Amino acid sequence: MSNECVRMGSLSCAEGTTCSGSEANRSADVEGVDIYFSADVETDGPIPGRYSMLSFALVYAGRSDGCRFEQPSSYSTAYEATLRPIFDAFQPEALAVNGLDRERLAVEGKEPAVALAEAADWIARQSQGGTPVLVAYPVSFDWTWLYWYLMSEHSRRVNSPRAWGTHPLDGGRRVLHTMASCLARVRSAFSCRTPA
Repeated sequence: MSNECVRMGSLSCAEGTTCSGSEANRSADVEGVDIYFSADVETDGPIPGRYSMLSFALVYAGRSDGCRFEQPSSYSTAYEATLRPIFDAFQPEALAVNGLDRERLAVEGKEPAVALAEAADWIARQSQGGTPVLVAYPVSFDWTWLYWYLMSEHSRRVNSPRAWGTHPLDGGRRVLHTMASCLARVRSAFSCRTPA
């Protein structure tokens, strides 16, 4: 008996096995599909609520139905914004790391509530009914900032088509907590089985 391997995108089958599945014949249905977004934030200090997030970016990073993982052909599908600081406190060391000009952002940066509303809508459009999943490194830092900003009163000041009663990344339940778990999930998405 031969093993049948299921693959999508750039994953490949083990030697001596039969491969099935491709972008051409995958279902357009996204229910039950995880949609991955890689995130990066830049801040002017270590914690939200006292310091400000100065920029963030979200990049579509792929999709998985639990059996197959599809990597995007490019990583150009993204949302990014530079933000107006919302707190006076900052650490010069943080600005030295990210190279952002806080004074310039105070004048030219986007209102955080507007940027977060746009990002939430962008996530919804990219997910098309799938479940958005955040991946980042280190996810504990990036997630903490994004979650605080998305759920704070600063973000609720803007009327958005999205309901702010829920987080656009599923209230944190669908966050991969380490890059290692992300990589493990990608590896486990490649599965071989013996046909019955």
